[in-house]
Amino acid sequence: THYLLIRDIIDCNPFDKIETSIKEPVILPKTIPLDTIGEILCFAYMQIEKSNTDYKKNCAIRNAAVLELLFATGARVAEICNLHSQDVDFIGKSVKLYGKGSKERIIPIENNSVLAILSDYYFIYEEKISDCGYFFVNKYGKRLTEQSVRCMINSCCQTCGISMHITPHMFRHSFATLLLEQDVDIRYIQKLLGHSSITTTQIYTHVTSAKQKEIIKTKHFINIIDSFTVKNTSAEHALLNNTGTVGYFLGKGIQHKNHSVFIYKIYILFICEQADSRKSVFGITP
Repeated sequence: THYLLIRDIIDCNPFDKIETSIKEPVILPKTIPLDTIGEILCFAYMQIEKSNTDYKKNCAIRNAAVLELLFATGARVAEICNLHSQDVDFIGKSVKLYGKGSKERIIPIENNSVLAILSDYYFIYEEKISDCGYFFVNKYGKRLTEQSVRCMINSCCQTCGISMHITPHMFRHSFATLLLEQDVDIRYIQKLLGHSSITTTQIYTHVTSAKQKEIIKTKHFINIIDSFTVKNTSAEHALLNNTGTVGYFLGKGIQHKNHSVFIYKIYILFICEQADSRKSVFGITP
């Protein structure tokens, strides 16, 4: 219809008053398992040790520095490749990244291994970096391209025997997901990733399956109350004390097949000394 309007074949678009709502499917970020990341980094350092020429060793050091920085900062591959020499602060232990819309953010580097490999790389490539202006350079002394980083990662995975297809951006997803699983506030993750809206960062909350399992296992009420075991028939009158505060257990006991142990679902009730009403910790009125 747009073509027909431009060509003046029709006077108005018949679909203008039709309300449509197309909901696009949410594609969750793909992450790299932590052991796989470790395997890739170990391989990168092994290549340094196995290098039999200075050229191969220098390239291996550069590759290891790129991989370390990808995972340490959660930066986009374009942000890594567009780093300038002055953007890496060895004294302040930080890197300055320029994200989408040239938004600037500073990411601290608090890992000695990352700082060490970056220092080694800079010492070797200092002259080329000075001539080029960019921090990461290729064998021609030009800016290292995003495609070169992708090819380098693919080569590492193939040599390691890793069947999973890994892209540079998956290091960014893994960075965010692992921080979230370590209970880091999502607002800090938003700042580290350079997201203008927290809505973009919230997609990682759907990825942390390991954290979800841990929460259900350790925090869900049904697992907490099932963890209590009370022997024999003294459960209903347990924890009586002389202070006027009584905590006691109620529930239906299920005898274990092999032991004379009753497993109780427990509701802990507190009775105030000078009050007639009972208050349940879990919101259950007796």
